[in-house]
Amino acid sequence: KYFKQSIVIAEKIYNLIWYAVAYSGLGQVYLNSNQPAQARLYFNKALNLYTKINDKVGISEMYHMISKIHAKKGGLDSAFFFLALSKKSAEATGSRERKLDNFKLQEELYTLLGKYDSALYYKSKFMELHDNMFNESMVRTLSNIELKISEEEALRVLAAKDNLIKRKTFQTYFLIAVVLIVLIFSFI
Repeated sequence: KYFKQSIVIAEKIYNLIWYAVAYSGLGQVYLNSNQPAQARLYFNKALNLYTKINDKVGISEMYHMISKIHAKKGGLDSAFFFLALSKKSAEATGSRERKLDNFKLQEELYTLLGKYDSALYYKSKFMELHDNMFNESMVRTLSNIELKISEEEALRVLAAKDNLIKRKTFQTYFLIAVVLIVLIFSFI
């Protein structure tokens, strides 16, 4: 329902990316509803749009999804063919998320073929890339936390110095006032 509404909106503003994402979403809904023919129709529409706008990540994703359709239908040769196309597009973009999904699918395909050594190889590639991405994310998170702590410490030091300057300024004004009062009373 919502993806179809997205297509209507995309028609009004003629946004090809929006069209492609909506078609891809519809295809995924049909694939998850076990309607591979409908899914393939929408994936093809999305693939055509992604090709038209030269979105390599989108192209890679559509080939990946088409590969899943063939795997579901038992066409493993076709599944491997479209997975190879997805991998080629993913390499061109450097998309690690797509590579991760492709490793996972490749493991599943080899498992279906009964080639467990190859499945294990791609499972290990998946785990290695997943762990690397997790570790990089963790390092970024920890760096951000460290940066925030340093920032808060700097703000505390700055506030303390501000208070010190205010006190010193008050003391200076107070001493000047006392000196002036003493001078005034000494001339009287």
